[in-house]
Amino acid sequence: MKIIKKITAISILCVVVVPFIESTAFAEEPIILEKPLLIERNYDVFFDEDPYIADIKFETIFNEDPSDPYANDSGIQIELDGALTKDGRAALNWTPYLKPNFSMYKVVHDQIDKNPYYPKHGYLDYFENSSKTGYITGQVPEGNNYFRICVITTDNKRGCSNTVSLYVDPAAILEQNSNLEEKNQEVENVRPQLENVVSTQDRKNNVSESVRATSFQKATKFFVDNLGTIIGVVATIIAVSGFTFAAKSKKKSISKYINQIDDTYSEYKMKAKRCEAELYRLRDIIDEQLKTGKIDESAYQLLMGRIEGYMIDIQKQIVNEKFGGLPESLKNQMFQMMENGEINEHEFETIQKLVKRSELSASEQDSLIETISDFKKQDESMKKKSKSE
Repeated sequence: MKIIKKITAISILCVVVVPFIESTAFAEEPIILEKPLLIERNYDVFFDEDPYIADIKFETIFNEDPSDPYANDSGIQIELDGALTKDGRAALNWTPYLKPNFSMYKVVHDQIDKNPYYPKHGYLDYFENSSKTGYITGQVPEGNNYFRICVITTDNKRGCSNTVSLYVDPAAILEQNSNLEEKNQEVENVRPQLENVVSTQDRKNNVSESVRATSFQKATKFFVDNLGTIIGVVATIIAVSGFTFAAKSKKKSISKYINQIDDTYSEYKMKAKRCEAELYRLRDIIDEQLKTGKIDESAYQLLMGRIEGYMIDIQKQIVNEKFGGLPESLKNQMFQMMENGEINEHEFETIQKLVKRSELSASEQDSLIETISDFKKQDESMKKKSKSE
């Protein structure tokens, strides 16, 4: 990282000093993540009135998949639209759900399933303000992309919008790197001049001392006159190489942690408490990676979402192992609340009432409530830590 920072400093200096470099811009190779991070943006205009929106609209898919349990739950209906921005991001806009029982929106994305829904496919982000109806993503990955908005209500009902889909052609990604290609062409244009100077100097080695001295003076003058250009070209090549290496390293690091998370869950899922501890250990490692700049915010959110999805399954397993005799109705209500990713205060009070009315013994009731309370504290800690980062 120190080497890359030094290279960047040299490059910026050249941009300020040398007019040749002012007409160029360093282009970083885009990091294509499995799921892009949604970033909030003031989006209160129609697509056809927004100058930032390209002509490419998303295709609308109306879900009729019987395996999708949340296609239309309890009459929840919202419509989703989308378009591709000129810089290759996804602009999403949906109709609001303004009923009093609104709890949150969850944005779902997948590249394989045309009917993505929460919790099966996890979520990219969630919004607790019902008036938030427009967001723009990070870089859209190559290939097929399917986006959907799901509404969660205070009574744990849910319903999802139609799906909007977009196929991103790899050529669109290449077009975003046009600045880098132009820069490389400028480097190619300067290289013949440098090669000509070197070959001229070699030919002068066989002439008289006076001619050699004259040639040396001319060559020196050329280098002095073009020193800024030469430094700029060299710095550009080094900087582009450095940024490319950094981008590939980050992408490789993300894949490594995804594999670690998946492998940890697969190895310890039959030992729920051990699996829970290992997932929290990985969460702490990923926190540290973000603090030191080894992964960016979008990668952090992606990895945390993956951990949270597994954590919900493990917490359910812990409840099943410790309280195998729970009434099925009570267990189903508890699990439905846990699927939101965080047990809020209202849900916790509801669980307490349900447990107290159950046929469990007093000690079992206290133990179950204590277990759910621990889950709640852990969820709050994870959310607070994520926001502080």
